[in-house]
Amino acid sequence: PVAPQTGRYAALRRKWFGKIIDAYRDSPTKIIFVRLARGPIPRPGNLVHKKSSSIRELARRPNVLLVPEHTLDSLEHPEFYKDGMHLNAEGMTRFSEMLAREVSALVGPPGAQEAGK
Repeated sequence: PVAPQTGRYAALRRKWFGKIIDAYRDSPTKIIFVRLARGPIPRPGNLVHKKSSSIRELARRPNVLLVPEHTLDSLEHPEFYKDGMHLNAEGMTRFSEMLAREVSALVGPPGAQEAGK
């Protein structure tokens, strides 16, 4: 059986990620949230039914961006892992390329922010 959601973990995220976001409030710094690949075997989607999303709530703040939630799902295959948690060389290469592409799409290519001033 799946343990019921209590909201404690979401409250912790709101508190501590909120503090980090607040620390950069008056700067041009972007805070980017990324849902990482979970492991070599995809977790069935029906195990958890989330009532809310603390990260999506935080993303409503200025300069907080979300990489689309399922961007890295294609890495959830055994051939990209060296053990149950860690990507192997090929997995790390794919991860880096995918993340660079997504961050570039969100904030633009290097130097784009300065050019827009």
